Amino acid sequence: MSDGKLENAETVLEVNHLAVTFTGKETVHAVRDFSFTVHKGEVVAIVGESGSGKSVSAMSLLGLLPRNAVVSGDVKLDGKPLDVSYLSPEIRKIRGRQVSMIFQDPLDSLDPVFTVGEQIAEAVRVNDPKADKATVTARVIDLLKSVELPEPDTLRRKYPHQLSGGQQQRILIAIALAGRPRILLADEPTTALDVTVQQGILDLLHQISRSEGVGVLIITHDMGVVADIADQVVVVRNGALVEAGETVRLFHYPQNDYTRELLDAVPKTPLLGGSLGSDHAAAVVSATGATSAPAPAASDEQPVLKVENLSVSYAPRTPDVVHGVSFDINHHEVLALVGESGSGKSTIVRCVLGLAQQTGGTVMVDGVEYLKQRRREQTKTRHKIGVIFQSPMGSLDPRQTLAQSIAEPLIYALGVPRGDALAKAEELMDRVHLTRDMATRYPSEISGGQRQRVSIARAIALNPELLIADEPTSALDVSVQKDVIALFRELQRDLGFACLFVSHDLPLVASFCHKVVVLQHGQEVEYGPVESVFVHPTTDYARKLILSAPLADPEVQHERRRLREQAATA
Repeated sequence: MSDGKLENAETVLEVNHLAVTFTGKETVHAVRDFSFTVHKGEVVAIVGESGSGKSVSAMSLLGLLPRNAVVSGDVKLDGKPLDVSYLSPEIRKIRGRQVSMIFQDPLDSLDPVFTVGEQIAEAVRVNDPKADKATVTARVIDLLKSVELPEPDTLRRKYPHQLSGGQQQRILIAIALAGRPRILLADEPTTALDVTVQQGILDLLHQISRSEGVGVLIITHDMGVVADIADQVVVVRNGALVEAGETVRLFHYPQNDYTRELLDAVPKTPLLGGSLGSDHAAAVVSATGATSAPAPAASDEQPVLKVENLSVSYAPRTPDVVHGVSFDINHHEVLALVGESGSGKSTIVRCVLGLAQQTGGTVMVDGVEYLKQRRREQTKTRHKIGVIFQSPMGSLDPRQTLAQSIAEPLIYALGVPRGDALAKAEELMDRVHLTRDMATRYPSEISGGQRQRVSIARAIALNPELLIADEPTSALDVSVQKDVIALFRELQRDLGFACLFVSHDLPLVASFCHKVVVLQHGQEVEYGPVESVFVHPTTDYARKLILSAPLADPEVQHERRRLREQAATA
């Protein structure tokens, strides 16, 4: 958010009346009359739903759109007109130099067969062809230091797969900085990262903007990220500008109904982060209101899922990747597993599904230690478990229609005749609020939110008692996420299943789940009701994790950043 340092700052990028049209069988007006400015040392966020034109706008500024894209408008870089038409020689001159881009998935951007040092060196040589080997190496090490990576001389010799997701993203930032750019375009740079790593990347981008005077244009659907880092916000819908303004003003006094809808879709949390030690911050967070799901009435029923002292190791005589984890879930309950990447969340899920073998402890479904059952009985018990994966495109067969995908478990698990299964699939589409005329469509022909509804319909096809949801909303924008969570609540109310929910979105966990397990290095560090763990965490790790989750309130995030910077210089 704005901190008063940017008054009268020079304009680096000025975009007026930008328009992008894709030609072909159908003409698509992806961006229409879009205008914004970025000043030196300023962070500007472009926000909006999927398909609103956010990424297309940024890509057009670097000439990264396909040949059938027609780009028009008045664009100025450092006050000089910039031709943004396809194959413009001006664009090629500034790309990677005056303007650089950081993409969403570093593994899609980094070459797996070259070390990260070689890839940074390539960017250095492009910008300084006459530099000798020693100069290039020194510059690579300087860039690694600038993105706060430890032991740069050792790290530059590693390959992308040897680094964590956060380290890979820092490598992309180092490559982007190689040309000493005036503008950094960051397209969803933290979407796939857990909250503590995300905080580190956001802090780094903020520090680069302030210390180097680089203008940052960040594209995101995460309003918490916007509140944390942005000085100005540009809201776009259907390719057109809806509202723009200073971050605090826009969050507290939105002028447009669509902006209000985006902000209202953000989960409200019960005092999440109120332990800042700031009366003001606590008051602001409290004012957002507690909307966490009401806990089911206490009962003596047998838990649907009971995990006791679970340990998992991937090889003999090696340390456990999960050790001593215990929890239980009843009907109508949602329990969340949270923690950093590598904390053991996915391993626990794999173990519950029988895809990873436990080395200690028990996993019981409906009172039965089903992983020790005979194959036939184990298969019957597995039918009581439904799974929703993170990426519906990765879990749905692209060659099957939506109805065929939903009907598949009925056909193969229960032996339901194909015709009856397809009819049941249409009934399930009704349950997840998809129209029956979509039954013959394919996954590629519908939106991300609709694909996730298909995954949910498929998961409940066998009427499971336990539903496992692995990051089911991480790729969805806030308004679609809100609708999917509302659907979850409706189905759980009607069907009564227990839910094991894996997520790194702590505000969502606080608004949706009843209980939470906080994991660190495969061990359970906190377990209890969401309200208790998030409001009064008892461990330093849980407190750090909670405070790392960006809230959709610029004033709270500004106070958090001030305290972090104060602690770093103490």
